[in-house]
Amino acid sequence: MESKLKNCKIEYLYFNDDITLADSELFGISAEQSNYSYSSGRLTRVDGGFLMFPSGNDLTNMVFIAEVYDSLVYNDNVVSLFKKCSLADCNIYPVVNPAVFHFDEAGNLVKINRKTSFRPNGINFFYTYEGNQILETNELGKSERIFYIEGGNLVKVTSEDKNNSGVLVGATETIFSGFDKHRNPFKKLFYVRGAFYRAFSENNFNTITHKVFSVNEQGRTLLSEKSFSISFGYNAQGWPKFGDY
Repeated sequence: MESKLKNCKIEYLYFNDDITLADSELFGISAEQSNYSYSSGRLTRVDGGFLMFPSGNDLTNMVFIAEVYDSLVYNDNVVSLFKKCSLADCNIYPVVNPAVFHFDEAGNLVKINRKTSFRPNGINFFYTYEGNQILETNELGKSERIFYIEGGNLVKVTSEDKNNSGVLVGATETIFSGFDKHRNPFKKLFYVRGAFYRAFSENNFNTITHKVFSVNEQGRTLLSEKSFSISFGYNAQGWPKFGDY
């Protein structure tokens, strides 16, 4: 039996999963939750998204507010996500529409085209499934991230940083742990903002650990490590209480 979330508290979403926000510390939270709308059994709208606001010294902050929303359009195995806003001055953020998600017949993610202010035609990311790994590569064939699957769940995401000479100088790891045995309401919903990592898993994690390393000929040195845990219960049907169903 499927059960659809009507909303999700912000603390259960992880916005650094979007590569356009990855490693960014310049965003804040205004809204307390995302809200979900459905039509004919499909998710068609997600209320709650990021708006760019100017900050000190000409910096820009990304702030999560309720007035920004995503509209989803389905065409066979392709889902197009259009970012929209109900505020009059929403032209202060760049046009990023649409982000396009491509799936195979089994519902596995195979390609994403994401637009940015610097790449208005979009950047293509491809997903290749090899055993217990999913390889994310860009349109030049360069590896972006590697996703590690164990027991049907995403347990780790890694990426490498190389200098202009192609020498490996850094690496990051995002580790997911504390999985339960309950069904995941975000399974394969890669286009839900903040749920990209969750969408890979059958079950629900409660701890995220993010590590940053420097790399040289002598090996890796841990530069920083951040970890946080979240707690949640379950409703009578066994779904995690991320929000209302």
